[in-house]
Amino acid sequence: MRVLDLGAGNSGLCAAMYHDGYKFMEAVDLSPIICAQMKESWAASYPSMVYQQGDAMALQTTFEPKSFNCIIDKGTIDAILCGYDSSPNAELAMDGIYKTLMNRGIFICVSYGTEDMRMEYLEKPEFDWKISVYRVAKKTINTSEIVIAENEDDQNFHWVYVCKKQVPDEVEEPEQAEEEEN
Repeated sequence: MRVLDLGAGNSGLCAAMYHDGYKFMEAVDLSPIICAQMKESWAASYPSMVYQQGDAMALQTTFEPKSFNCIIDKGTIDAILCGYDSSPNAELAMDGIYKTLMNRGIFICVSYGTEDMRMEYLEKPEFDWKISVYRVAKKTINTSEIVIAENEDDQNFHWVYVCKKQVPDEVEEPEQAEEEEN
């Protein structure tokens, strides 16, 4: 399984997943300084992991189409949506994510953005995927109180969007259909 940590920064996610058995982890980040630091720190302990500089809004220039079984975003889309030309740039990133994801691949987006703020980027006609949405209570000192009180205030949650890329229906060849009828 080939997994990409998009906008990885200096996160320990890849290392943790490596220890859980995911040996083909790749990480991409915009910062060349972070990339150099992470390559150096991973070299001895995680020889099969790849860390490279790249732009989430131009994944097609870094990776071939249908390269990954899974792409994980822990706030990169959120960060893009806080910047200049946010909506067009988020759409560029989503297009690249969709194109570099294999058929039946999964995109996991952990976000501060509620459904009404993120679904417009995920539910595009050109994206053929099944989307599941989960709310996860933010881990704070008062998390148990939030859960106990069933406080539904959106600011107390992270939103996790799990998008499974579907396989287009295969068109049956006319010759095959005729043979099956006989």
